[in-house]
Amino acid sequence: MKQRIFILLAMLMAIVSPSSAEALSLLQENLMDIPNRFALTVVNFADDGQLTPQNIRGLAEKRLQTAGFKLVAQDSAPPLATVQVTIVRRDDPIEGKVYLLDVNVYNISTIKTIYRLRKGTIWMVGSEKVVAGKDFPKDVEEKLNQMLRWLVQDYFAANPNESGKQ
Repeated sequence: MKQRIFILLAMLMAIVSPSSAEALSLLQENLMDIPNRFALTVVNFADDGQLTPQNIRGLAEKRLQTAGFKLVAQDSAPPLATVQVTIVRRDDPIEGKVYLLDVNVYNISTIKTIYRLRKGTIWMVGSEKVVAGKDFPKDVEEKLNQMLRWLVQDYFAANPNESGKQ
């Protein structure tokens, strides 16, 4: 009798336990079914000679392409999501040069209902603070690399079939 109850309980747990889709975080769920076709934008920021928008763009492109993201031009035809990198510099009297980094993914699409709903930001990680130290600009670049790594991990966790497509 105990063996039957145990087997029944094991079967019930297998039925009730969450599927892999249910184990995703909310940010990962927002990336589900987004085609691997991204535009990259870097919001222009004050060039200080060492950290430039062009350098950041090159770093982000390399990181995303190496990870398997397909990057296309911003004016490409849909479906298209946009990875936006924003860096804001502020000079603090105590800490010196402080950089705030944001990485957002936008997927603007109209959901066809009588209300024409639009979907906007679907993934974001931000306000990561980096105080420029002796390893500047490498310390800012490393933080951005980490943030992009989080995006890549979340995207491929939500879209495992996309990771094998090249």
